[in-house]
Amino acid sequence: MAVIGVNDNFDNQFTDAQGNPLPDFTGTPVFSLNQNLAEVRLNGKFAPTPTSLAGLEWFLRLEASDETLIRAWIPNVADPGGPMDPLSFTKEWTIDDTLPTSTWIDAVDADDDTGADTATDADGQPGIPIAVYTDPDLDTDSNNDGTIDPDNSSLATDDPIEEGQDADGDGKDDAVAVIGVNDNFDNQFIDAQGNPLPDFTGTPIFSLDQELAEIQLGEQIAPTPTALTGLEWFLRLEASDESLIRAWIPDDLDPGGSMQPLSFTREWTSHDNLPTSIWVDFLAPGVVDLAWVLYQREGSTQTERRRDPVRLNGVNVDIDTDSDNHDNDDEDVVEETAPGKVIPLNDNDDNDNGTPDWSDGGQLLDAKGDPVVDGELREARLSYNAPGIDLSGYKVELAFNAAQLRLWTTPDRQAAMPLEFTIGQNAIISPFYIEGIAPGQSVIEARLETPGGARVVDTDLIMVSVINHGLVAYRPQTEGQVTSTGPRYGNPFPKMPVPYSLEEDPGAGVRRNNDSDNDGTGSDLDSRDIAAENDLVQVDIVIQPVPLPGIEYVLRRTDDNPDGANIIVWDRPDKKDGSELLEINDSKVLLSTSDPSNIINAWVEWINMDPAGKEAFLTLEVRTKTTDARTDNKTPLADKVRFYPFTSVVLVFGGHDQNPNDTDGDGSIGDIRDANDPATPDDDNREGIFDLAQHFYDSGLDVHAYDEGAEGVDSRQIPYAEVVSAYNKRGVIDVALLGYSQGGGLVYGVAELLHDNGYNVDFALYVDAIENDWFTAEDDDWPGGADYLLNFYEQIDDQFQGDDVDDLSDMPPDAVLDSINVSTDAGWDHSDDHEAIDDDGLVQTRIKIELDNRLNP
Repeated sequence: MAVIGVNDNFDNQFTDAQGNPLPDFTGTPVFSLNQNLAEVRLNGKFAPTPTSLAGLEWFLRLEASDETLIRAWIPNVADPGGPMDPLSFTKEWTIDDTLPTSTWIDAVDADDDTGADTATDADGQPGIPIAVYTDPDLDTDSNNDGTIDPDNSSLATDDPIEEGQDADGDGKDDAVAVIGVNDNFDNQFIDAQGNPLPDFTGTPIFSLDQELAEIQLGEQIAPTPTALTGLEWFLRLEASDESLIRAWIPDDLDPGGSMQPLSFTREWTSHDNLPTSIWVDFLAPGVVDLAWVLYQREGSTQTERRRDPVRLNGVNVDIDTDSDNHDNDDEDVVEETAPGKVIPLNDNDDNDNGTPDWSDGGQLLDAKGDPVVDGELREARLSYNAPGIDLSGYKVELAFNAAQLRLWTTPDRQAAMPLEFTIGQNAIISPFYIEGIAPGQSVIEARLETPGGARVVDTDLIMVSVINHGLVAYRPQTEGQVTSTGPRYGNPFPKMPVPYSLEEDPGAGVRRNNDSDNDGTGSDLDSRDIAAENDLVQVDIVIQPVPLPGIEYVLRRTDDNPDGANIIVWDRPDKKDGSELLEINDSKVLLSTSDPSNIINAWVEWINMDPAGKEAFLTLEVRTKTTDARTDNKTPLADKVRFYPFTSVVLVFGGHDQNPNDTDGDGSIGDIRDANDPATPDDDNREGIFDLAQHFYDSGLDVHAYDEGAEGVDSRQIPYAEVVSAYNKRGVIDVALLGYSQGGGLVYGVAELLHDNGYNVDFALYVDAIENDWFTAEDDDWPGGADYLLNFYEQIDDQFQGDDVDDLSDMPPDAVLDSINVSTDAGWDHSDDHEAIDDDGLVQTRIKIELDNRLNP
């Protein structure tokens, strides 16, 4: 039985006697010689007709039982070794003709042929057996229009290009049967047992997804005639590169259900139920010729009889970032699983313009208009891969949640990232930069689409987790009132966070907590439930959102104390039992917060009284928590605050009736007095001395501000007690006293009281000092045993004015005096009167310089 493949491919060409291509059954030229023609040899010659039999002649003719199924070809008589001529089945050869030794047969159609076609002679006896058993046919969406056009006379629009071509001559195949590489994780096949089938990374894939291409199979194998014992036919799917693709078929036991992988060694015979379709996915970009091949096997010998190939082009679009949060931006395996790329909420202020960076909108510029790199943006990359394929006109697109993310072309946010690129027209911008503007998890999707966006060929996703995290430390509380049992502490300074830029250098100052704020006896180190505690500093722990898949928040304590801890962290300022966050353990996982603002309030206490203990750190770590070793236990984000114990204390005294509180709610003390209040006629007297107090408080010093007459007749006692406690209980070694007007007189009084009791003052300031117990007399005496005195005064105000220091009897031998008369000394404002001198910018600048140079925090 001779098996001949139907001649419906396009790889070989016959030409006629004139050199013109001969068409195949579709009207397309066929090419010589191809495997789909079968040689049929003709044996014997005509004997001469005897002369006695006049009128009798013999002739030979080639006949076929169904001429619609095959065609015959013979060598050209004039050019026996040249192009072939078609042979009509009506042609007759006589004794006068030269018979060809062979003809060639090709099969035109096999749709109606289910067995062997047998040519018979005039007596009906078997002649040459010719069998056209099947026309193996593969069809897929070769023209990328979203549908499969089967190979038949009415819909044969894919087959002419299904084997690939380079119509424009650019050296690259045109985009034939473009299939996305199956490297995402959004669709799942399951096997007959319901188990997920893995993709090429070992992660389950999901059914049905756009990265799988359907391949339709045409025809069945006809049963082998029983007369042809030992001869069988089988079909096999073959791929030019099996490392690039996999094939899937419906489960034999559940054809409408789950899928199973197809081995390229599998054979189908006439005894098998062939699937009508298979599905193919690409493991990597590349070109694969897939063929449906008919074999003949006789004994141990197998012969290829017919193949129908289709060309498949695997492509991919790729979006990458550091998805495992470990400084590598090529991690397809983990990029779609929680938490993905962890980035911070962009709520800091890199350009120092007073607003969160995310609210600035466009390019980040500093005060001079120069670009500023936004440190909270994270890099990502975008590309596509289509080796050897011309994808001109295809589109690469990005999609994302604009309520949570922004995409930029540069790290200083010069321009928004374009969301569509046309291959051959626009160069893809890569890298680009991701900004988080709202907490939560979402994805950025890259798509490769056919021209016009009619069909998505491939997608790639990265998950992004935007985290609002941070530690906000505050300046310490200070005293604001007194009761019959001693000092009690309010908060004359408005609640003041340590600026973000100063959190680690110098950090947040905290008092060593060895005094007794509760009852005046013992030490607060050993006490709990202290209602009047003022030595702990508040820290806000921001964790948002909570909970979040793949994320946990860890609070960690570190310090320079080899024998224990420098600090304890509490979740209550009164240190009630059970309120410890970090006491014995140095770290704690923060599971949740009931605060709708996602803030956990904590308080830091400095417990180490050894002067060698100089710093401690709190770190809030955003840590990954997964079951994958590649992504687990990473710390992509962290915020750290340094804490240091105060070694100095600054006491600031205002003038008559000046109030060290934020009376107008502007966030600072030193307010302008009420112009509408008849009781405060000095309407233009801004409390400049308290402006200085606010400045030193903001810069990280332990500052205490007082109304010079608010505490009774002997207004020295409260500040004196503060200094003694600082020296004896809190490890302070430097003291500064600053006073304006009658507050300057109080500087003298407190310094004298300290000196009389064996304590010293390192820095003293008089600004137009007036004796504290006299309303108009200047204070011109040296303040106790002060090591340094800076004295500013004016002499144009007839009622209130200071003076040069005349009494130097208590001045230590090595002490320094800087005395400046702003009314007469060169370089100063000679118009300053008593109300203006403490507001003078030059005066305040000099005070800041001298204190900063002479006092450590």
